[in-house]
Parts: sequence; structure tokens; C-alpha cells
Amino acid sequence: MDLLASAVAASAAIYVFASLFFAFAFVRRQSESEHGVFALMCLALAESAAGALLGMRGGSARAVLLGEQVSWVGLVGAFAMLVHYGLHYRGVKNARVVLVPVYFVAAVLEALNARGLLHDVARVGEHRVWLRGVEYYGTPLSPAGIVAYALGGIAVTSVLVLVARAYLAGKREALAVVIGTTALLATVINDVGVASGAFSTTYLVDAGFVAFVFSVSTTYSSRYSAL
Repeated sequence: MDLLASAVAASAAIYVFASLFFAFAFVRRQSESEHGVFALMCLALAESAAGALLGMRGGSARAVLLGEQVSWVGLVGAFAMLVHYGLHYRGVKNARVVLVPVYFVAAVLEALNARGLLHDVARVGEHRVWLRGVEYYGTPLSPAGIVAYALGGIAVTSVLVLVARAYLAGKREALAVVIGTTALLATVINDVGVASGAFSTTYLVDAGFVAFVFSVSTTYSSRYSAL
């Protein structure tokens, strides 16, 4: 397996492990509902990574587009559940008032993705990256896809505000989550720039989510290390 595919596969494995770990944590402490939400978010990220693996090596235009669409199913869900996690972590009351519109927007984006409207289907396979002699394929995002990424940036920003407030309110282990969320936000900003043609880098959101997952994992260990 080549370098980039190995990295994506490794991130998928990290997401699966984190999902299982936090699902078990939720079963043990069901009062801490953020663990259950986080486990589901990691599962969505694992699915997104699997879709990326499916489409990155091309083979046919249909395979490339299908991989992109499968990946975005998980990515859209992960952004929505990220907000869900942030609200529970901060202990926001009446979180449903925020979650209903968040999941409604996510459902609309999933419907657009299913119809191929988040990608420029006329340019399938046109986005290419060369790494150590291996060519990887992708499909440029449509204007709707760029808006979807921008909405993801808004979601990450809102979570950064929530976890920063949690830290300032005395939740000291939240500092690691603030750092992880900041890293995630930086990668989303980069990806919006790549999607819009403003940056000549490559998509980095997967790396950002890996950093976020690790940062949340440290809060669990620090919270219960003394038990």
C-alpha cells in the first residue's frame, strides 16, 4: 500500500478504535452523553476515510465520484456531530434548539451529496495529486460543495468557542480540546481555500480531525487517571 493510502487507512483505524473506546466509556458512564456522541462522530469519520480510500486511486470516473460521495456522507455527519459534542461538553441547556437546525442543514447537504450536487461532475477525476510517483484522483467541489465546507468551518468555530468557554469556566482538561479544535479549524480553512482555488495545497481536514480525536482522548485519561 502506498504512502497516502496508508496514512488514510491509519486514520480510519484511529477513528474506529476511538469510536469503540468512547462507546465503552459511554456504556460505563451514561451520564456523560458527550462520550456517546463522540463515538458516533468517530464512526462517521471512519466511514469518510473509507470513502476516500475508495476514490483516491481512480480506476474510472464513476469510482472516483462514488468514493468522494461516500466520503462526504461521513464528513457532513461528522461536522454535525462535532457541534453536538461541543454542546454536550460545555453543558449547554436546551441544546435541542441548536441541534434541530444543525441536523436539518446536515440532512439537506446529505441529500445534495446523494444527487452529486456537492461535486463538479463534469470534472470528475480532474483534481490530482502526485506523491512519490503515485497519482491520486479527486473531483473538484461545486459551489454548493464549497458552501458545505464553509458551513463546516462555522461548525468548528462554534465548537472552539464552546470548549474555550468550558476551559475558562474551570474545566482545565479542556485546554487540550481547544488546541485540537484550533488545529481542526486551520485545516478546514485550508480546505476551503483549496476548494475555491485560492490555495495550491491539498485537503487536510482528515489530519485535523485526527488531531481533534487525540485531544479529546487526552481529556478522558486526565479526567479519570486518579481513579
